Amino acid sequence: MKVFEMVERIGYFHSLVMKEVTGSPCKFAERLNISRTNLYNLIEEMRGYGIEIEYSRTKGTFYYKEPYRVKINISIESLSDDELKNINGGCTFLLPSIILDGEVLSL
Repeated sequence: MKVFEMVERIGYFHSLVMKEVTGSPCKFAERLNISRTNLYNLIEEMRGYGIEIEYSRTKGTFYYKEPYRVKINISIESLSDDELKNINGGCTFLLPSIILDGEVLSL
């Protein structure tokens, strides 16, 4: 998955869960343009970071057991001529991260 696509998807995921308007697992996966299996993989990955996500059959939505804030930062900076002269090879790519309650979680 492309990085920007992944960041956008996580943001949309978070928005729907926060508002408790995800719909059924099939509908939620469809909204995110992923398979139901990939939806559950994403939920399990989020749970691995300590995020408590549940599904309510009566409301027909996924929800957070506690409120969470998701911050995703991507920085792309241009290099000055002096910085370009000091590069011998290779590249640097910083993955976006999610900040949850002050803890940085890399994607």
